[in-house]
Amino acid sequence: MKIGWCCTYVPLEILEARGVEPRRLLPPPHDKEDALLDPNLCPYIRAVMSHLERGASIDGLVLVNSCDGMRRLYDAVRHHLPSLPVFLLDVPRRTDGKAVEYFTGALEALSLWVEEVGGGKLREEDLKGAILRANETRELLQRLAERAGGGVLLRVIYEGFQLSRDAFNGLLHKELTRAKRPQGEKILLTGALLDVPQLGSLVEELGGEVVKLDLCTGLRTVDRVKVEEAPLYALAEAYLRKPPCARMEGAARRKRLKEMVQGVKGAICYIPKFCDTYHYELPTLKGICEKEGVPLLVIEGEYTGRISGWIRTRVQAFLERWR
Repeated sequence: MKIGWCCTYVPLEILEARGVEPRRLLPPPHDKEDALLDPNLCPYIRAVMSHLERGASIDGLVLVNSCDGMRRLYDAVRHHLPSLPVFLLDVPRRTDGKAVEYFTGALEALSLWVEEVGGGKLREEDLKGAILRANETRELLQRLAERAGGGVLLRVIYEGFQLSRDAFNGLLHKELTRAKRPQGEKILLTGALLDVPQLGSLVEELGGEVVKLDLCTGLRTVDRVKVEEAPLYALAEAYLRKPPCARMEGAARRKRLKEMVQGVKGAICYIPKFCDTYHYELPTLKGICEKEGVPLLVIEGEYTGRISGWIRTRVQAFLERWR
């Protein structure tokens, strides 16, 4: 059984504990041209909808109220694809105690939904085992981040989206044996979903070194889930308090951006076209970069899945200032 997901606030351990295969939906870019959704909507969301219409090989779908576009995707799936089970996970924007309690309840509802669509009953020992395996993944990713550049990290992370947990951990072990950090000007790569993971390698090819990844498809992940606590509460706490994205409470996100900008020579921000959440955050990021004296390059992507000539030219021109 396979269940698709789109957001890193979905605790995959709840799915894996039942033997379900989580599959991150990163559909082919050309799919977005045939979607039922408005062309002024996020190209990634349009691609996901079209991919589902064409018959994606999944048995269910978990979405998050991460933005208005994702909420509209949930509505569209329910209306146009009524045979596909879909769950909307309500993630709070705050991270205090009450928010954790609320999110624990939301995860209980998610767990019951997985059972209803055929995932079987959730046993506590299975969930703790899934948490331990996921904690191993997180530890391996952090070790790889210390030894390799952002280009390798992005490639490995994208490969992992389509692998089982054990296979992904095996890949990480393999990559650790041959990891080598590139040398260059230290660059932060930030933004939303990155549909061109080759961007990290391009930066390093042109003389930069991606030392920090702050992306929905990067290292904006949980550090560790406490196995000694009640599993669902521990998952709720860990996922809510992981490095925040732009849809989370403002103060926490601003603090995160300030930490990311410190210690780098330049920052590259990748935002999908029509992504209101990250365009709204952009003035804050620009202000932080100006205050720290860090040059910022903003790239607006269209979910093409490839490095176009204009992206290569702009990245090359951005990095030439340090030559």
